[in-house]
Amino acid sequence: MATATGGYADLNGKQNIILDVIALMGIPWFAAILFGVMTSALSIFGGLDFTAPIWTIMGADISIAFLVVLGGLAWILATNEIDGAAYEDWQWAIIVFALASPVLYVLVPSFKNLVMINGISQLLWTMAVSAAATYISYSN
Repeated sequence: MATATGGYADLNGKQNIILDVIALMGIPWFAAILFGVMTSALSIFGGLDFTAPIWTIMGADISIAFLVVLGGLAWILATNEIDGAAYEDWQWAIIVFALASPVLYVLVPSFKNLVMINGISQLLWTMAVSAAATYISYSN
């Protein structure tokens, strides 16, 4: 817990948490868009749909939502590895799950079908990736 000490926040060694907050705000939102829980688009600047493909690489549609989720996860991992802390095997499993889920969703049609079984499944995958990102940020 952050407590005020002498006018400064005591983050107990969590100097990078402020950097992580930026990514942690975007990951749940864009994961929900990526996994189809909700839709979101901007109507300004000629319109922008976050799930519309920017590139198509070997049949995989790369969208803004995918790039934000993957970039946010990479950002959190990079900022938490600055201090050189080592993760245990089960923590690496959470990291791999968080990074692999969006990639598999875009690249592997059968994984996408698994996620898209129903609305509850889509919501659970969104929550799982968001929780994994939060855990990665908090644990180190």
